[in-house]
Parts: sequence; C-alpha cells; structure tokens
Amino acid sequence: MAQQKIESDLDFLCQEAKKLGAVDAVAFKASDIVVDPRVIMKCRVPICAYYGNNFMCPPYVMNVSEFQGILSKYTHAVLIQVEIPLPQEIIQAIYQEANFAELFKNKNYLQSLLPGWRKFEELINKIEAISFNLGYRFAAGFGGGPCKLCDECVTKQPGEPCRHPFQARPSMEAVGIDVLKTAERAGVTSNMLVKNKIVGYGLVLVD
Repeated sequence: MAQQKIESDLDFLCQEAKKLGAVDAVAFKASDIVVDPRVIMKCRVPICAYYGNNFMCPPYVMNVSEFQGILSKYTHAVLIQVEIPLPQEIIQAIYQEANFAELFKNKNYLQSLLPGWRKFEELINKIEAISFNLGYRFAAGFGGGPCKLCDECVTKQPGEPCRHPFQARPSMEAVGIDVLKTAERAGVTSNMLVKNKIVGYGLVLVD
C-alpha cells in the first residue's frame, strides 16, 4: 500500500508540474541522478560571471561530496523540463553573434529571459511545496542555471542575507549534477542546443 501511495503521489507531482507549465515531468530513481565534479569545474573554467556572485552558485552552495552524501539518502526524484521562448530579435542576434560571451553581456538578452526563468523557479518551488504537503518532509528543489530572483544578488553587499531565502534554490549544476546524463537516465529527451528557445531542467528530490 505504501508503494502504491508513493507511485500515485509521484504521478500526481508530474501532472501538477505539467499543469504549471512544464513541457515534461518524469519520476525516476534518485540513484539515477548523475553527479560529476567536472560540472563544478565548468563554473570556473572558463570562469562564470555568477561564480562567487550569486548565493545559489558555487562556492556558496554545498560542495559535490556533501551533496552526494545527502543524495544517497533519497529514493525518489522528479525531473522537470521547461521551455522558455525567446523574442524574435534575440533569436536573430543568436544566429548572427559569433561571440556568445558578448551576447550574454547583452542586457536585452538577459532581460528577455527573466520572466520565463522566474516562472520556472516558481514552478520548482511549487512542486517542492506540494511534495512537502503530501508528507515528504525532506523534499528539496533544484533549478537550472543561476538564481534570477533578484536583478543583482546581495553577495555584492557584504553581510547582507539573501532577500528570498524561502524561494531561492541552487541549480542542479551548482551541486555537480550532470543534467544531460541525468535527463537521459530519467527518459527525458534532452535538447539544449536550440536557438529559438531556452530548454531548462529542474529537479525535486522526494522523500
């Protein structure tokens, strides 16, 4: 009976994620989550603009070894896939821009992502909250990419705490999760190499 309830609850979480805007949501074994320290290396080689400048990014979040120890205690997870459409002018810029580093410095490009990305972060929080309300007290959500709840993180104001401690969540990458391999194991088609939209992935650990 307990197993039936878990399966029913996981299916319910997936359906709720889709109702909230997810393109796909799949329940799978937490043991199929792939953790690789090379993911964290990519935060520093080449150095990411958010490294050390965002509370939900390294080095502020738990390290890979700590996360692996915590992950080993979980049995179930839900992988959530979203698509964030881009305005036509940004799509044209992507096709024409040879230097992607310069593109990411473009404020118009970043601003075009914010509404969809913040909606995505809200979706992850809601699925985590629903999981908790179903009785899974250790439910924990992880987003994709740096936290974008604020235009500028308070890390640049020493001594100031996070403005949104109950909404902010680290990304899957920030704790060393290989997103593409994890999506593959979960059975979710992963295609991040598209130029007319952003394909993002979030995760909720359920236990």
